[in-house]
Amino acid sequence: EVRIAASERIEDFEELEQAGYEKDMGDMIMDKPHMIEEGFTPTAREYSVEHGFIDILGKDSEGNLMILELKCRKAGVSAVKQIRRYLTDFENTENKELKGHNSEKQKIRGLLVAPSIGDDALELLEEEGIEFVAVEPPKELKQDKKVTLDTFF
Repeated sequence: EVRIAASERIEDFEELEQAGYEKDMGDMIMDKPHMIEEGFTPTAREYSVEHGFIDILGKDSEGNLMILELKCRKAGVSAVKQIRRYLTDFENTENKELKGHNSEKQKIRGLLVAPSIGDDALELLEEEGIEFVAVEPPKELKQDKKVTLDTFF
């Protein structure tokens, strides 16, 4: 026995999309590289090295290589160890490529990019000579699509 049947078409012009992930941070930095520092130029994303993928590879205003590891939450000791592995991988690769050449060794800077960092991680960063840049991941919602739902009850 059916007592009531109804149908409704609902239109929503705002697409709800969760933001704030490392990918979103990467997109934001690629779009506005000056937020890392003036003169920073990103050259690659997800650059493969022996122990994983460097989130963003780039150069500073003096032509020094910059390796950025992005974290969308408070960075800890494991993030510092991760970027240290990437720096070591890159330094080892560069040394092999330069072997037998009289080239001047390029300076490589490591930057851990996150909204905040723990005290123990900051201490380890300083010991390793790695830099920290505080960046909040984007939290805005995209509002560029109309969503239509058909509901039946």
